[in-house]
Amino acid sequence: MFIRESHPDSSRRSLRRIARFASQIATVASLICLLVLFDIVAVATATGQVNSAAKSNFLYEGWSKVLMQGQHVGYIVQRYEFDSKKKQYKSTSFLKTEADGHKFTESLISIADAALKPVSYQYTSIVGPKTITIDASFTSSGASGKPQTMTAVVNENGKKTTVRNTLPKGAFLSSFLGYVMLMGEQGIKKGVKYAYEAVAEEDAGIYKGEAFIASEESVEGIATFKVLNTFKGARFVSLITHKAEVLGTESPAQGISTALVGNMSEAIGSHSLNTATLNSLFGSVPKGESLSLIRMASGSKAVTPTASAPPTSGTSTNSKSETPQIAPAPRPSANSTKSP
Repeated sequence: MFIRESHPDSSRRSLRRIARFASQIATVASLICLLVLFDIVAVATATGQVNSAAKSNFLYEGWSKVLMQGQHVGYIVQRYEFDSKKKQYKSTSFLKTEADGHKFTESLISIADAALKPVSYQYTSIVGPKTITIDASFTSSGASGKPQTMTAVVNENGKKTTVRNTLPKGAFLSSFLGYVMLMGEQGIKKGVKYAYEAVAEEDAGIYKGEAFIASEESVEGIATFKVLNTFKGARFVSLITHKAEVLGTESPAQGISTALVGNMSEAIGSHSLNTATLNSLFGSVPKGESLSLIRMASGSKAVTPTASAPPTSGTSTNSKSETPQIAPAPRPSANSTKSP
């Protein structure tokens, strides 16, 4: 997610993480430094339209604009969903930025099981003439409790290398940080600090991170939490809801931020949009209309939630809506502490 030619390494790391965190803390959790793209097929019908069953599994879908020093330099669209048949979470995102004549695109599809343990991911970034793809798969720990291992094939302009790593206990794909926090022992509430280890999808490395829920506040009438996150040397601030939906992210040191907006056109602005790429990646062009939060952001008074985030571990629901009820998954082993 980094533009090597146009930004220093620290800015690229911040942008990538910020943008991805907008997809989910960390989603959410991530961003602008390496953008993602192309040739990944998501859930679609034969006509290329996402079917109603897939929509019913949506947990989050939204468009955000990317700002650098206050200027609108790109956009990111993200979707989170749960496949009740496969019992898997799926995160899909597309990022595009253009500043000072430098273009960057990035796409990512990450899949985790019901306990948020990594299953696989496919990552693509295009920066000028350089294209990098990563196709990673993970072994299942199973009942034996053996550590998961990762095999990632990295292709940089046709030159392939293979990265193999053993995952520390409790490690997860960085895209799912928000849900790991949501389903953790402390959940999402003021004063909780999560120390974690996660796979950075953009380079197949495993890094330590820390997310601290510093405060609770109201933004445009929406109850939110301010999260201070540090990962891969990048520090940024995110505003999220109790469902781990991200309103915005910011890296004050780099002057980079993202902001959730009410519609696609506002996120895109004057930047170009390749609908064929989005159709291939998402199955259709995401509208961002399945999330009540986005409707609120667009000023709609008729807020009708069509999906909800996965319940916190140990929480049940009696909702009779058509949204599939996701059984609480085992709590990931991210370490959480309550700060005084």
